[in-house]
Amino acid sequence: MKPANLLFILSDQHTRDMSGCYGHPVVKTPNIDRLARRGTRFTSAYTNCPICVPARASMATGRYVHQIGNWDNAFPYDGSVPSWSHRLKEQGYRVDSIGKLHFRDPNDDNGFTEEVDPLHVVAGVGDILGCIRRSPPFRNKRVGIDNAGPGDSTYLRYDVSNADNAIKWLNEHRNDDKPWCLFLSFVCPHPPYISPPDLFDLYPLEELSLPSQWEEGQWPTHRALDYFRRFFHFDRPFGESEIRRLTAAYYGVCTHLDNQMGRVLEALASARLEETTRIIYTSDHGESLGARGLFGKFTMYEEAASVPLVR
Repeated sequence: MKPANLLFILSDQHTRDMSGCYGHPVVKTPNIDRLARRGTRFTSAYTNCPICVPARASMATGRYVHQIGNWDNAFPYDGSVPSWSHRLKEQGYRVDSIGKLHFRDPNDDNGFTEEVDPLHVVAGVGDILGCIRRSPPFRNKRVGIDNAGPGDSTYLRYDVSNADNAIKWLNEHRNDDKPWCLFLSFVCPHPPYISPPDLFDLYPLEELSLPSQWEEGQWPTHRALDYFRRFFHFDRPFGESEIRRLTAAYYGVCTHLDNQMGRVLEALASARLEETTRIIYTSDHGESLGARGLFGKFTMYEEAASVPLVR
């Protein structure tokens, strides 16, 4: 039977190499790996912009950031430029979203028939500091980093809820006559670097490899990178134990993401929708995770710009 439906799964800040199917020797992602075995694994996929809001606007519209003006986290997508979801709706598809969108407002016409528990920018304005072009004030803490390790977070719970909602949605629409697209957007493994304790323990700290050029004396020197480190409080060197703890937490959150994807894929199979549904998995951008003394995204280095793409 020819596939008519589409399950589009997006994660946040999952760099390409942090999956088993892309050759990582440690990170456990059995469900992403299974998708790759069944389909096509792209090895040269990159984000159009390694920042959440513009990356998602660019992905929605299929256009470069400079063409649509969504330059940074202060300029979210507002539906004014037609998106792929608008076009699918025009072709008669039901197009629903579940989870993080990071657009401007749920009252905008973002192209979806329904938005289930969407995460949009705060108050429709996003990160105001992002639009300041000269000498913005530095951040006052290392957001998502200082408390890295095992624990619980609203993001972990949000993605469990997103998977729950997707499972419910698939069961409700299993017998639809009309073709559908479900855009399922997880927030993990975006910081905070807090992993479920059992998944954190999967990655013994002493066995983890350290990122390239993580020591201060190895950092590449460039005015933009130096400013970036100062702005986000990364200029204070991280100790080896801190790096290992951050790494284990990020790996654990990657596995948490994979677990939620696995639950959804199992529900898809149980609903007997596998033969009629195409599946795409990708991420909005990557994560530096200590390489060159950097964390997060914001640069065009491989770790921040490369993304997984499986279909």
